[in-house]
Amino acid sequence: MKRLVICEKRATATIIADIINAGIKKNGYYEGSDYLVTWCIGSHAVLASPEKYDKKYTGKWNMRMLPIMPNVWKLELNDFGAGQYDIIKKLVYSEQVEYIICATDFSREGELIFRQLYATLGSGKQVKRLWLNSIEPQTVVTAFQNLNDQEEYDNLYIAGLCRAKLDWLIGMNCTRLITIQSGVLHNIGRVQAIALKLLAKREDEIISFTSKIDYSVKVKTDNLTLFSEKFNNIEDAEALKQTILTVGLQISDVDKSMFTKNPPELFDLASLQAVANKLYGYTALQTQDYAQSLYESQLITYPKTDNRYIKKDMTDTYKLSLQYAADLLGVSNSDFDIMRCVNDLNTEHSAIIITPTAHHKNLNDLPGGEKNIFLLIASRMILAVSDVFSCQHIDIKLNCADKVLTAEYDNVFDYGWKKIEYNLFSKLRNMNYSESKLNSKYLSFDNMQIGDHLDPATVEIVENYSVPPNHYTDGTLIQALKYLEYDKLKGKGIGTPTTRANIIEKLIKQGYAERINGKILITEKGINLVSIIPAPLLDTGLAADWEVDLQKIENGLMNEETFMLKAQSFIRKIVTESKREKTRNVKEPLGMCPKCGGNVYEGKAAFYCNNSVGKNNNCSFFIKKDENFFVWKKKAVTAELVKALLKTGKIKMHNLYSDRSNDYYDGIVIMDTSKDYVSFSVKIIKSDRKG
Repeated sequence: MKRLVICEKRATATIIADIINAGIKKNGYYEGSDYLVTWCIGSHAVLASPEKYDKKYTGKWNMRMLPIMPNVWKLELNDFGAGQYDIIKKLVYSEQVEYIICATDFSREGELIFRQLYATLGSGKQVKRLWLNSIEPQTVVTAFQNLNDQEEYDNLYIAGLCRAKLDWLIGMNCTRLITIQSGVLHNIGRVQAIALKLLAKREDEIISFTSKIDYSVKVKTDNLTLFSEKFNNIEDAEALKQTILTVGLQISDVDKSMFTKNPPELFDLASLQAVANKLYGYTALQTQDYAQSLYESQLITYPKTDNRYIKKDMTDTYKLSLQYAADLLGVSNSDFDIMRCVNDLNTEHSAIIITPTAHHKNLNDLPGGEKNIFLLIASRMILAVSDVFSCQHIDIKLNCADKVLTAEYDNVFDYGWKKIEYNLFSKLRNMNYSESKLNSKYLSFDNMQIGDHLDPATVEIVENYSVPPNHYTDGTLIQALKYLEYDKLKGKGIGTPTTRANIIEKLIKQGYAERINGKILITEKGINLVSIIPAPLLDTGLAADWEVDLQKIENGLMNEETFMLKAQSFIRKIVTESKREKTRNVKEPLGMCPKCGGNVYEGKAAFYCNNSVGKNNNCSFFIKKDENFFVWKKKAVTAELVKALLKTGKIKMHNLYSDRSNDYYDGIVIMDTSKDYVSFSVKIIKSDRKG
């Protein structure tokens, strides 16, 4: 009798088959004396579409059919991979197969893929679970010797199933709801909505940002650089400068304290994506793909993890890999503190580390991207166990009249991990480095006494300009999704290690966002969509709360029934409130679009043509409510204003502001729709008005 191993991917099946001596290649599987090894092609079985529950859902969508709530959930087979599905089914029912070994990815999603596949097969054969943190030979052999009963992973499966059902309910109901209300097709999901909200909020912060200038006084003495408080006008700063030049400064306080900073933790997928994006410019999906390839090459542990620690039983493996990493990168340190990286309380897969098998591989054979990610993981392993950074932190306060100037200084005792990081990153960037940049002069302030007088060497006024927040990058958006509401709820952020990168790419593919010079920007189409998404879907606290509940299910602290009742109530509330809103306020068009003849409507953040949104958008008419032209003129963009512009293309306006002259004037605002975007100009007709 043989055992049938079902993997999630062909690459993994090939590796496992080779390790367990099942290397005879067959049609859709591998065979050996004791094992048959096959693989899936994606998710063969998924939650059925609404049409499978009732034929009424095959027709035109309408609000009366919502919400869609299956009483008994059904599965359906995907069309793709049908041939492989038939091979798996034949193997499962083969008389030579004694029992099945589930070897899909070691996550909720992997567990769900196997369980739903197996449910459609209807087999009663026993199932064992293979659980791996890496697929290097010794780890695989040991795992096959210690197979677990499938039932031990029931909570993991239920958590994956509940996530799938929640996303089905949101996707099927909210996609229909938004499409019905807007008249154009929009596909929307739970994590996608939150990502769009983050992008829209950041864009609004940048557009509405007004730079402010303030002033401070900078003073230099022999050893110190001091700064005053910030002043709103230069006259106050100038007055303090003259006072300092006249009377000097007096020491009012010298505070000394020890300061230490621990090294960074090991990589999980999100932090690896963030650093790789910053260091190499890789997108989140690129880094994820490089890491997955390294995993399948047995060079690193399982990469799709949110854990940044290893378990205690991995310390020997870590030591072997660490020594190789140190030799590879030319780092010498006999005082590595590995226990700093150990935490057995986290039940997820370990942090991402290189495997001992990597020592036997030729890294020069790796593609450039994979090699960079491998070296980045190796360097983080070294940093995570290196010495702490320690220094004496000194705060010095000096008085002049009734004003206080402050100086801060660090006397570094040990650069620890920071010195290693500087050197390693210089190597990873292929740059020449000099450790002299890290060396700071030790200064003693023991002779400073409160009340002592100091004469400045130089005194100057410094202008300080506020700057807007940066656009998101792949790395910062991934981090924002992971840690969104994290401190508030002690939760798991939004999405999973696998889905976050895919969500970014999906938003870009659908035209809701775009990647420009490494920055992720929301498009007008995305802004339109955010404006019509039901508010509960944009609630970040609630979104993070779903992740907390899913973790409770995985830990056995919540059951499926409780979760699904909450999910169904959530969907009913969204649909009910939307129906009431539609009854109260039927959206009327403001006028005809001057570009395509469509209808122009008012959204939450903009006025838009109905042909500028949706899958088949072919119009670019769009006026933001915070359109820069009107912001600069200190005028609000109202429905009445847009109606007037749609009628004649121009409107007479009073009290338009001029930043150049600080005057108000009357003028005719002219709308130009001849280009891809809507622009505005003004013809002055009266300029003697004052504000």
